[in-house]
Amino acid sequence: MKKITLLIVLLSSFTFAQKIQVLDYSKLDKSDMKTDLLIKNTSPFSPIGKNYSKNGMYTFIQAYKELSNNDDLKRLQKTNEIQRFTKTVSYAETVKIGLIHSEYESLNKQALEEQKIRLENNSVIRNTSEYIFTKNTSTIIAPLCINKKGLHTKFELASDFYFNNTTNNLSEVKADFDDGSGLQTISFNSPIQVNYQSEGDKNLIFKLTFSDGSTINRLSKINIQYSNKDIISLNNQRIVNEVTSTIIPNLGAYSGATNSAGMAEYEIFLGADNVLDKPIFLIDGFDPADSRNTMAIYNMLNYDVGGGVIENLGTKIREEENFDIVIINHPQYFILSNGSLQSMANSTDVNNNGVIDTADYPGSTLIDGGSDFIERNAMSTIEVINLINSQKVGAEENVIIGPSMGGLISRYALNYMESVSIDHETRLWISFDSPHLGANVPIGFQHLFNYLGYGLDTPLGDYSIEAIRPVVEGMLKSGAARQMLRDQFEAHLASGSTLDFDPTKLLPEAHPFNPIFYDNMNGLTSSGYPEDTRNVSIINGSGIGAPYKNKNGSDVTPGQQVLDVFIEEVATLTDAYLDAWLTPTSGTTAKISEVWIDIVFICFCDIETEENAQAPAYSDGIDAAPGGLFDIGALAADFGGDPTIDAFFAGLTTDYFNFIPAVSAIALINGGSSDWYQNINLGAGDTPWDASTTTNPNTPFVNWYIPDENEGHVTLTPSNVAFAWEEIIDTNTLSINNTLIENFIKLEQNPITNNLTLISSKDYQNAEISIIDMTGKLVYNNKTNLNGKTSIPLNLASGLYILNVDTNTDYILKTKVILK
Repeated sequence: MKKITLLIVLLSSFTFAQKIQVLDYSKLDKSDMKTDLLIKNTSPFSPIGKNYSKNGMYTFIQAYKELSNNDDLKRLQKTNEIQRFTKTVSYAETVKIGLIHSEYESLNKQALEEQKIRLENNSVIRNTSEYIFTKNTSTIIAPLCINKKGLHTKFELASDFYFNNTTNNLSEVKADFDDGSGLQTISFNSPIQVNYQSEGDKNLIFKLTFSDGSTINRLSKINIQYSNKDIISLNNQRIVNEVTSTIIPNLGAYSGATNSAGMAEYEIFLGADNVLDKPIFLIDGFDPADSRNTMAIYNMLNYDVGGGVIENLGTKIREEENFDIVIINHPQYFILSNGSLQSMANSTDVNNNGVIDTADYPGSTLIDGGSDFIERNAMSTIEVINLINSQKVGAEENVIIGPSMGGLISRYALNYMESVSIDHETRLWISFDSPHLGANVPIGFQHLFNYLGYGLDTPLGDYSIEAIRPVVEGMLKSGAARQMLRDQFEAHLASGSTLDFDPTKLLPEAHPFNPIFYDNMNGLTSSGYPEDTRNVSIINGSGIGAPYKNKNGSDVTPGQQVLDVFIEEVATLTDAYLDAWLTPTSGTTAKISEVWIDIVFICFCDIETEENAQAPAYSDGIDAAPGGLFDIGALAADFGGDPTIDAFFAGLTTDYFNFIPAVSAIALINGGSSDWYQNINLGAGDTPWDASTTTNPNTPFVNWYIPDENEGHVTLTPSNVAFAWEEIIDTNTLSINNTLIENFIKLEQNPITNNLTLISSKDYQNAEISIIDMTGKLVYNNKTNLNGKTSIPLNLASGLYILNVDTNTDYILKTKVILK
């Protein structure tokens, strides 16, 4: 109420014809200020005045920008340069450290309420000789990086990113980089080498000593990830390979896209026989900035069996059934000025500014493979499939698992290969919670993120939130997101605006890239799906229409408010209100997003926006529908636990939202224009490995795993692992969990030494045993009776051989054997 009264008094003689008019502080008597910096405005989630003990990259960047906006002496001129660091993953060897030790003042709230300040012709004038300011000090030190590739890292305290406007000079900085070396002195512009032994979060401790003898301790964090070079050096037999696609996709229909070949990384994890003969491809999904290396992708096959025990489907099937896992990753890379490709992993910080980007390679274009156009990633996936097919031993056909966007990449790749008669040698395609009818991010969140990231550009400076911008640029506006999202914020923008929605565009609307992509993919085969493979689907959304829960354990429902944040005093007499709602019930229109920043004494304005949305007549809004759930907490972790944004996530009433609708993951026929909440009643799927295949007219998949409860997106469970196992393993000829199956022959062990021992489920008379070396030469041929357990002495040189066992029945064994 005091604020409203004050506003009336201050503005009683002002005409509101002008929407925004910045107040003039030049006539304000500042002679008794104790500092040389007056803070006139800050942003929501601003670190100014908060004095956090733990800070991250975004805290530093936000504070630097806001101090620069308020500094009349124009001393902080590196904002644009610092903004180059806002990448979630850094490949540069050297990590720059920024340091701010700043004192500043703002107008005292009490002085404003007691009317000791007045407006005169838009100028701020003081009415008293009393001190009307509040003094504060901020000390922020942080690495300008959140995730760093490479165990061998240099840290450099950068003088370019140091600001101290106090009289208390900095005399010493010590840092503990969590490498076991303890506190060590660091100097400006002198990189210090740190060699980590393992990847993971590293908790940094900084101790600052000043000329008056005082000390300040600050904390920060950096996540260290294995680089490809680390993987090779730490694991002698592990190699991450790079390939460039020989097929160049035509991306001409996508405005702004660069036509070029694509790049992929792949790593092979061989089965227990140490022979590449039974490949299972696992293709990474949506991964902006390539935050997952090949080992992290492999670990997506982890699942909890209970009691705190974690198993891995890949490891289990390699050890028990000799399958090989081929991981395909889509990294960041440059298209150089000469048209060649160079991976970020093999690039260097040429200009030594702490960031590897296009400035290091003039004329280049940076491609973020993890969020790039699906067609280009599909072409590089084809390259890997062809390469593995040329290298594998024997005639075993492939299995391809496509989690999330990896399901679309693999679908497009297989479709394309079939359309141009390239033999993909694949028998089984497993789609894993993949958006075949599109993905979802609540449109209210999209609008809010875009507005907070870019919409707080006031006449006093740009106070938009730096931490939000990578979400908008790297995720929501990426080529892949534009292709996949059912409802994308850019499609709703009013003509000429980058922020405000067109009030006539209320219904869900995809980006123009979406129909281009899906039409192209569907046009490659008559069904729109691979037709020379057995196609099955694992989904994480409920098949019985069950809702997911909010933080309080209550059902999430259409139109529910999921964000309610009030931040008092983000600046003097300035409050911020942030709200978001899920899309409403069918046929109704409701508010989905609201930002209101009540600026009383900064300018004659409020920063205010709100947007509405309408659900289609055929379904309630998609946001609350059953589906594979996006973990919002994981997104919060991408910000490095930065306090500048923690308040936003604390205000959420839900930890999840529907990311891959169940109807989309199962690719329900006509599902894109039907009820997102419906029970998916497909009946029983086709039994694998029998003599016939039964199809279902309501889905392109012949078998499926659909849970009753909603699960985290691409979550493996014992139940869906058992489903995948039964699809991959031919139970007529192989063993499951070491249980003997009728009619089989297998090696007792592999590799072997001087004796070959065969285990058979029944007796075979005069079985022909032949062994061929890798040149094709027959080195052993004999007939023998197989009686349960049969040992055959050999006198062969060490090496890899092909073993053939012909039982003169319908059963023939052909496998690889290694002699040590």
